[in-house]
Formats: sequence, structure tokens, C-alpha cells
Amino acid sequence: MSTDELVKIFGEHSLISPSNGGAAVKPADALEGKIVMLYFSAHWCPPCRQFTPKLIEFYNNLKAKNNAQDFELIYVTMDNTEAEYTEYTANMPWLCVSYTFPDKHVLATKFKAQGIPHLVVVESDSERSVITMEGTTEVQVDASGSKFPWRSPSMAELMPAQLLTQTPGQMVAYDSLKDKYLMLYFSAHWCPPCRGFTPILSKAYSDLMAAPDVGPSKFEMVFVSSDQDEKTFTEYFAEMTFCALPYADREAKNALSKRFGISGIPSLLILGPVDPSTGDRPLINDSFRGSIESGNHVADFPFEPKPFGDMANIGEEINEQKCLMVFHENGDDDEQAEVMDAIKAAATSAEAGDDVKYFWAVDGKGLIPRIRQALEMTSISDNPTMVLVDLPDQGSYYKSSVTDITPESILEFVTNPGTKHSISG
Repeated sequence: MSTDELVKIFGEHSLISPSNGGAAVKPADALEGKIVMLYFSAHWCPPCRQFTPKLIEFYNNLKAKNNAQDFELIYVTMDNTEAEYTEYTANMPWLCVSYTFPDKHVLATKFKAQGIPHLVVVESDSERSVITMEGTTEVQVDASGSKFPWRSPSMAELMPAQLLTQTPGQMVAYDSLKDKYLMLYFSAHWCPPCRGFTPILSKAYSDLMAAPDVGPSKFEMVFVSSDQDEKTFTEYFAEMTFCALPYADREAKNALSKRFGISGIPSLLILGPVDPSTGDRPLINDSFRGSIESGNHVADFPFEPKPFGDMANIGEEINEQKCLMVFHENGDDDEQAEVMDAIKAAATSAEAGDDVKYFWAVDGKGLIPRIRQALEMTSISDNPTMVLVDLPDQGSYYKSSVTDITPESILEFVTNPGTKHSISG
């Protein structure tokens, strides 16, 4: 079985080559070891019909160069009818998913195709990390492809040489942080959720700095401001306990926001130490606010993503992949502990795979009440309730009748979930 994350999504479904008479192509044969562009588009969309001829010209010119075999492009259809799909793909020189490909919404969610046309470029490695989500803009700005695949500058190139500290007049050299984990906090004083989270984060920073197993030798945090003027920035920064990007360096702020796809604040992410082989920092986690808010930050550092967790702290995972959830708010401490242990064991087993995240709900905090309402489960039972939610699949979910929660029963339910339901509204 392929370890390529993109090939695994396509599974046994072939890709189609319109330029070769509709021939079927195995995804592994076409994609492994290549940079891949994913083009989300549809015939019914006027901007798509305007952009597609430009993309065809770009693709043909790039294929004609020496690096012709180093990349591929896949059309991911958002067409409403098969007739539209057939007409639209007829002149496409690249590979296409079939009209009936069942997981196109999984791809659209994973690669944030909230509007079309949307062109994403992903790396050639098996993890398929995103190079850029702004492919449509890049094609129009760099029509010759001279800068393809449009990789972002390294962190060393993006960051200023000096960062502000909490000691007036004292700066810290960015280069001195190369062996440390680096947290970036995108925030602004005008943002109410930011003002609510900042005191919590400032305390967590102080806790981590004082922790024997973490401390100043292991990490640093930098505030990246979206404030509207320097005076507001200065007042807001005074409420914090960590470092900051100088407000005047707006170019660096904008470049960091673009690189990490920051579309809303507050946003918090953690990067690893500088990798000597690449000179850049790997992204460790961009969804760990829940760990900070729950007070588990010292134990969870450096916040490596886990395949399981408390549903009260659920983040973007629910929108991006399947989520197994066990609700047991009315259980006693021992019963809830058994449920959590079973979920952890299932999530970390060899049979779990990596396309599902596992959660428990043992209180009514966070998004739990809203999730219950969406699943029409407002009545809380004394027995545990197990649900598999698959929002990328057009808001689907599955409900189990099993109340004996064990690693085996969890994995069996994930493999054979039964009747498919849809979240209304």
C-alpha cells in the first residue's frame, strides 16, 4: 500500500486522461515523486472558464521545459452534471478525477477550496505538504512559470534580524533562536476573541518558561500583530509576556500570514528548531489552542499532533477529516476514564489508520453542546454514545448502537459504520 498521502485519498479510483481518449491512469503511477497541482474548478463558474485557458497555456509551456516530468496537475471537478464535466474536460491536457469520484469533497475540504477557481500546489514527498494555496494568483503573476513551484522564502529570509522583548530597549537576535521551538501568535487588540485568549496564552508562556523540562532553552514565542497602528500595538504588547515582531516590519508580517495561510485571528502555531538540511523550520502544529486553554500546555509541549483528544478542545479537525466521537457526560469518573483509555488505545493501534481522529466528550464544554444539537442528540443518555462524523463528505455522520466501548468496538464501528445520515442546515 502506498504511503503517499494523496495517492491514499484517491485509493483504487483511477484518474482520467482526456487527451488520451479518456484512458484510466493509476494515481501511484502518475503522481508518486512529483510535485502536484490540484485544480478545483467547474464549468458553471464564469471565473473558472476565464482562468482555465490560461492554466492550459501555463501547463503546456511548463511541460515543454526540461522539468516536464517533475510535476502533474489534477482537475478536481465541482461540476453539477456529468454533461458539463465532459464538455469542460474535453480539452484539458492534464489528468482529471472522474465525475463520480466520491471523495472530491474530502480533497476540497483538506485543501481549503472554499471558492473556485482554486489551485493548490503540494510537495513531491509522501506527506504532501502544501507549497502554496495561491496557485491561481501565481499563474497570473508568473505566467512563464519561472518561479514555479512558488515555494515561500525560508523563515530565516522572512524574519527580521532582531525581535522585540519585554525589556524596553532590549532586542533578541532571531538567529539565536535557531535551536529552539518557535511559536507564532497572530493577534490584534481590536479582535475580541484575541483579547480573551491573550491573558491565557501569556500565563501559559510563563508556565512553560518556568517548567524544568521546557524553559527558555527550549522555545520562544513571537507576537505577530494585525493591529491598525503602532500605538495600539505597543499598548497591547505591554499586556503580553513574550517577544514580538517589530510593528514597523509589515512586510514580514504579511509574508508570515501568507506562508501559514492565516485567514483569521487569533491564530497560534508552533514550528520546530531550524533543520540544518533545509535551513528552514518544520511546522509542528497549527491547531493547539485547546491545549493552552485546557491548561495542559506543560505536559503537551511541544504540541505534536495526537490522533485523540477531548472534544471540548476540538478545532479545525472536525471540518477536515473523519472524527470518531464518544459522548459520555453522565458517566462517573471510572466509566469516563475507561472510555478515554479505549479511545486512546484504538487511535494508536496499527489498525487505526491516519484518516480519522478520535475524541471523547465527558462534559458540556466547548463545542460539545453545538455538536450534539447538529447531530440531533440533545438528550444525554446514561450510556455512552458513539458517532462517526464526516463533515468533508457533505456533512455526513453515522451513529452506533453499541454501548460497550472498547478499542475493538471502536475500530469495528469506524470500519463498518452502518447507515449514513446527513446533518441538516
